Amino acid sequence: MPKILFASNNISHFPGTVPGSAAGTFDPLRVPYGILMTNYQLLNSPDFVPNTGNTTWFHFRSFADGNGFSIPTGATGTLFQCQDVLNRNLIRLARKTSTTTQLLTLTLHNGTTTIFVDTTIPMTQSKMNFIDISLLITSVLIRADVYINGALACFASFGSNPNTLTNPVRFALGCSHTESLLLGQTFTEIIVADGDTRNARLNFLRPVTGGAFAQWDGLLASLGDDDPTTGLYTKVPAERHSASLSGYIGAQNLSNLVSVTTTTRGLNSPSRIKHMIRQSGVNYDSPNFDLPFSLKYSLYDLQLNPATGLPWTSSDLSSLEVGVLSVA
Repeated sequence: MPKILFASNNISHFPGTVPGSAAGTFDPLRVPYGILMTNYQLLNSPDFVPNTGNTTWFHFRSFADGNGFSIPTGATGTLFQCQDVLNRNLIRLARKTSTTTQLLTLTLHNGTTTIFVDTTIPMTQSKMNFIDISLLITSVLIRADVYINGALACFASFGSNPNTLTNPVRFALGCSHTESLLLGQTFTEIIVADGDTRNARLNFLRPVTGGAFAQWDGLLASLGDDDPTTGLYTKVPAERHSASLSGYIGAQNLSNLVSVTTTTRGLNSPSRIKHMIRQSGVNYDSPNFDLPFSLKYSLYDLQLNPATGLPWTSSDLSSLEVGVLSVA
């Protein structure tokens, strides 16, 4: 099972987007809406902790009506791009404009020069497509592989890394195939991992009812309103708050359970938090996450159920609570 570095189906992680509700643009059994981008937007993700290994995988689903034959004024044509910690471009995936099909062009960077490769198969117009991108970076090799709906569509590589590029810490998604301000492009089930994401799916569960702890101030409902300016707060260290999650519909076996927070702090608040999983009356706390004064995305990935030491099953979620613990 790969380690999850980033997971989202939340418009608060991509400010400027809105919930998309059109049937066929998202899977309502897994996520509550599609992340809808309009007006030729190109929006960055929050920064995430980079992979400590060599290969980073990106996965997302996307729906667009346009065929991308022409790029309107103000549009970038970019579907996906990512950068390292020094904000250096690593790869870009954009629509190919010399054809009426949804072919894409991969651009691979090494800090000095670039390689351009077209996909051999297109995305399917007016259908939900799933895209997987593998990016390998070592001291002697840079390689990107692009998969469209499970099939290898193209790859490119450099036999050197002359500028010591490093693993990605952020990415951007864009309206590559919108052809007017009236058309948008929808993204869902966004995952970044240190292993193969092909055939990966994401179920987005929200806190819905209070759990064993309610020591933070604020309304629990504010954690599920997709607004980064609302939420729970505390000024006191060693306080816990937990909640049960919305119902899960999906496969019996789960590869990972991931909890995500978006946080900020004031001058008189605790400087760190822990994510908490509570099962069968026992709390399982994450390592510390530092709280900067700016907005921060943090993720706690549990590949096994800490109560059993076994892979997660859907029945585990019925008695599960997730929460946070303030730390001085």
